[in-house]
Amino acid sequence: MILLSALLFTSQISDETYIPRVSCPAVIKFFDVLNPKEDNARAACDVEIQLRNAGWRDPMVVGALANAWHESAWNPSAVGDRGNSIGFWQLNAHGLGKGMGDLRYDHHISTERIIESVKRQKLYETTAEGAAKTFCKKVMRPSDSFRKSLARSLTTQLVE
Repeated sequence: MILLSALLFTSQISDETYIPRVSCPAVIKFFDVLNPKEDNARAACDVEIQLRNAGWRDPMVVGALANAWHESAWNPSAVGDRGNSIGFWQLNAHGLGKGMGDLRYDHHISTERIIESVKRQKLYETTAEGAAKTFCKKVMRPSDSFRKSLARSLTTQLVE
């Protein structure tokens, strides 16, 4: 946890000087129970900051991050679905990732696509469990989204 805090909350200016960075409270809570790779946790922190800057509150952030964990374990380089689904969010070439090509590997750009989808659909939930289910069914839309939405909602309980 101390190492992750150093990675996520500080940046080095010189050999001895560290300054605080923006925090990632949801990622920190998930970190201890999910044990992601450090690079993936950094990507998730970037995404959390981006979601919060877009105005997302805790329940939506936690629900979205739970979905991304189930999709890629927060790995921006993940490839699934026989190459059709790529990146942190596993955006499908025939779904939300249509027309993006390799831009789906960029977790900042793919997160913008996610933010646009949530905004366009006017999705908002007041609990992380509800957000995880809605996010799964309305944004990620995997096969068997009902069953998968339940698993993702259970993941949110790990941090609440």
